Amino acid sequence: MYRTLDYGQTWESYKTFAAVSRVDKMAVTRIIDLEGQIGFTIYHDEYNVRFYRSPDYGASWSYSQIYFTGGGFVTFDNVYLGNGVVLLNVPSTNLDYRGIYRSINKGANWSQVLNLDATNGFFCNLGNGTVFFIKGTSIRRSTDYGASWSSF
Repeated sequence: MYRTLDYGQTWESYKTFAAVSRVDKMAVTRIIDLEGQIGFTIYHDEYNVRFYRSPDYGASWSYSQIYFTGGGFVTFDNVYLGNGVVLLNVPSTNLDYRGIYRSINKGANWSQVLNLDATNGFFCNLGNGTVFFIKGTSIRRSTDYGASWSSF
């Protein structure tokens, strides 16, 4: 990971994460602000996803891991909804592990809340617990911080 302290004029190496078995099978999501912490997701290979988080804006890091089996290069999205709630979409060819995962403690633990093909889907946070998950022409909506979902 690299960081800049002068709005992109110069960059410095800041943090090295665990080795990735195949760079061509690695994906990183956007970095999200977790109210005093930062977090992002790394897809390491076709067998696991790690959600890294830092309580001190990058001085130290920990991660929670989500295992799944899948294949090929996939994309992820994550979003912080407030009140400790983080949503993560996990694409997978394994029907048991794919879908939307939810954390209520800023990414420390995860549970699957919606099983669907999440490949290339993304979140749109409208605030106050309302969020959309959009994948192609399919739209799902949650009005309770991602706890339950309905077609829209």
